[in-house]
Amino acid sequence: MPCLDANTVRLLQTRCPSLSSEDRRTVQEDMQNGVLFPTITNAGTRQRIWYQLNTIPHIIPSLYTFLEDTKYLEPCAKVMKCLLPAKSKGSIRQAFRQHHTGQTQCLIQVAEYSFSPLSSNLDDCI
Repeated sequence: MPCLDANTVRLLQTRCPSLSSEDRRTVQEDMQNGVLFPTITNAGTRQRIWYQLNTIPHIIPSLYTFLEDTKYLEPCAKVMKCLLPAKSKGSIRQAFRQHHTGQTQCLIQVAEYSFSPLSSNLDDCI
């Protein structure tokens, strides 16, 4: 019998019980009431699962959260690709590494009309 069911995934995704008191309360109640992981009945195992869920330092990921994240990341990736030559191959990171020669000096805006030069090395940036 599977330990993880669709309802558990739906109820846990986007929750962050380690940082959100509301999420912690909701997840704890659902664990205690057997709503989450209903096929796991051993109290010790359920307690260990609760402990592990409560130590995740970010929202609990799922395929849904991954797809939601891509809605925000895809436009950024498209903009980054526009900065590269049209025939670049590989990932965006690989293409930028390939076209970057090493030492770079750029201007950083420090005030409305003031810029300061900044030298960097490729290894400092990646």
